[in-house]
Amino acid sequence: MNYKSMPGSVILQTLNAAGYEAYYVGGCVRDICLNKVPKDYDITTNALPDTVEALFENTIPTGKAYGTITVMIEAEAFEVTTYRLESDYDGRRPRAVAFAQTLVEDLSRRDFTMNAMAMDLSGHIQDPFNGQGDLKSGVLRFVGDPLERIREDKIRILRYIRFLCQYNLKPFDEKLLKSDVLDLGQLSAERIREEFNKILLSDCPEVGIKMLEEMGVLKQFFPELSACNGFIQHHPAHNEDVFNHTLSVLALCENNLMLRLSALCHDLGKIETLTFDEKGIGHFYGHQKNSAALAENMMRRLKYANKEIELVTTLVSFHMRIYEHVSKASAKRLLNQLPSEALEILFLLQLADTKACAGDRSEGIRQIEDMRLMCRTLLEVNEAFSIKDLAVNGHDLMQIGINGPLIGQRLNELLEAVISEQCLNEKTALLDWLFQLK
Repeated sequence: MNYKSMPGSVILQTLNAAGYEAYYVGGCVRDICLNKVPKDYDITTNALPDTVEALFENTIPTGKAYGTITVMIEAEAFEVTTYRLESDYDGRRPRAVAFAQTLVEDLSRRDFTMNAMAMDLSGHIQDPFNGQGDLKSGVLRFVGDPLERIREDKIRILRYIRFLCQYNLKPFDEKLLKSDVLDLGQLSAERIREEFNKILLSDCPEVGIKMLEEMGVLKQFFPELSACNGFIQHHPAHNEDVFNHTLSVLALCENNLMLRLSALCHDLGKIETLTFDEKGIGHFYGHQKNSAALAENMMRRLKYANKEIELVTTLVSFHMRIYEHVSKASAKRLLNQLPSEALEILFLLQLADTKACAGDRSEGIRQIEDMRLMCRTLLEVNEAFSIKDLAVNGHDLMQIGINGPLIGQRLNELLEAVISEQCLNEKTALLDWLFQLK
């Protein structure tokens, strides 16, 4: 590998030429050790921020008070941070920052050994805490005392679990599971949400969610899901409690954030809706509505975007839709009720939910796949399934004397006629249909 041609290498070359030390640091070095392509390239140096600004034409003082200057190289941004020491943490960030004299001092303040490595332009890696050895052993280890690292910044609790899931590592220190410092109370909703999302987008999100629950962390920001742990379903289709069934569904979901969030939320309402029939079998009538409301509560708490909240709550609300009689009309009604971006995710959620149930689920899977195929076919041939797809519009109706609220009513009636195949979606046929209604 030609390290001198890596992104940002001109920054290291410029700093070195001016007499300063400069290294790639952190995640990019870790990814290079794992033979992965880094997503970004951070740089550390003993040059002070004012010097960095003076050496480069296009800079942004993004975190100058903390030693970080963003250097722009051909429209690409690179964070260049002066060696630093941090102290007097408040559980979120250091109250005091001092510049360090050596690279090792700077690396000693970092969270995990695999993130406390630095590499120069020759490819030589500075690894004072044996991050490479930990990667080879498949373990995730904190730099120094893990509880002290967590006290410094509580987001490291979630980063710890995220890295375990992202890189399929094992915990080096099991005592974290019983620590009394694992509280997230000082963290912003946004920081929690971003790490939570990354856990969900890892290769084994179900492992991460289970660890969050075991460590007593999940209930701090997602109590609705934590409450499902141990809640028995009393139904032959479910040999797992609601929490573990949810994890089984999550494990079957493709790597899509909205799908995996919907999987986590789809059965939250079962606790509120459990009833028993005369045989003692549990039922959860209407639980999808309660689940959607609880999903919205969680997502608003973590400040997800309104569009994301709307999509997840829609998916949760529809996940119990049954397709016993698949037809063009039933598919069109589904297409009319759901935004196009939700449809495929809904089918994936339903398939995962069905496969995670006990017993033979082949018939339910077949029904979902049949409806999925029917909807795809209708979309490909541009069949009408919404008012905007009709060959007539409100202006056409006004021209034949239909006005006011009656316009919307008549358009809905025309749509139903087209969906049920009582009328062709042609302007003449639709207007004739309207005359029959008069």
